[in-house]
Amino acid sequence: ASASSTSSAFTPQSFLATRAGSSSSLSMSTVDPTVVTKKEYQDICGVDFDDKTLSDRLKKTAYLYPKHVEVIEDFAPLVDKMVDDILLETGEKSWQPQDFLPDLSEDAWVENVKNLREMAAGVPDEVFVVLVGDMVTEEALPTYQTLLNTFEGCDDPTGTTESAWARWSRGWTSEENRHGDLLNKYLYLS
Repeated sequence: ASASSTSSAFTPQSFLATRAGSSSSLSMSTVDPTVVTKKEYQDICGVDFDDKTLSDRLKKTAYLYPKHVEVIEDFAPLVDKMVDDILLETGEKSWQPQDFLPDLSEDAWVENVKNLREMAAGVPDEVFVVLVGDMVTEEALPTYQTLLNTFEGCDDPTGTTESAWARWSRGWTSEENRHGDLLNKYLYLS
């Protein structure tokens, strides 16, 4: 098969052409063998990507990148302590967007919204542009959560995994989601 038919769509065609004549066993990988040696690549990934050795490696370990998982696991006790003691308030203890916005269930809600709009009137347009950008970023959280769930050692396939990283990922995602909700409602009301 040609290099272009078996490699990633993200690999530049000029790089593929350069590697096509290479005799290196890395010639079909997305790593440039003229920059990273096979030994360096194996040290980074902890896996040799030849067909035979990759199959053997996956039989011995559940992870494609065991060295990455080792680093993640080394940090797990610290993450566990930080999630519980410092970083995230969850459940009833967590703040909610409505804590910072006019309560629309109150009788004076119209007046409260008018007050909010008066305060927002002095905010420069440039700041509103930044707030909209921040809101869009915060609302992209499903993408971030999905990405975190692809990392070996951090994955949370059912949303109930009790590992430190899974609990941090869920807590962080809910915190960021509240940021997006607050920005969205503030921009809507102002």
